[in-house]
Amino acid sequence: MKKADVIKALKDLGVPAEQIEELEYNELRALLKEKEEGQDGQADTGTQEKEGGTGEAVVGQEQPEAPSNDGAVQANDDEPLVAYDYQLRLYENKIIGVHPEAKRVVITNLGAGDLYSDVDMVSFDPADRIAPGESKEFKGAVKVFVRSASRPTVRIEQFIN
Repeated sequence: MKKADVIKALKDLGVPAEQIEELEYNELRALLKEKEEGQDGQADTGTQEKEGGTGEAVVGQEQPEAPSNDGAVQANDDEPLVAYDYQLRLYENKIIGVHPEAKRVVITNLGAGDLYSDVDMVSFDPADRIAPGESKEFKGAVKVFVRSASRPTVRIEQFIN
């Protein structure tokens, strides 16, 4: 399926254009699969989809909503607005577009190598290093740049609080 077809299908399913524009092709395909399964009542959070050498993406859990005392629906601030894991390739650069409603982004290195992350540019600066098992938080970022030194898996979580 071509990228244009995936984008059209996501728009038909009601996914906001801003969210679509920020995702790469493999993330778009995973999101489409998730949305289609959700319509069939078979949603499976944590579904992985491989796309020829571009890494593995586990696309996002939509933010659960909880009713407030006055009956209005409110978002749960402890849950991420967007969350997915991504397997980086050797010396891969990835630019992560932050959801417009997200106030902070947490990048976690799940292991298998070093990861470098910054909001200004792609960097190999030791100050930007995230060792396996560590996390780094960015507040108010519009984009986050991530670079691998090997093949780490990175968890990207975006929060509204």
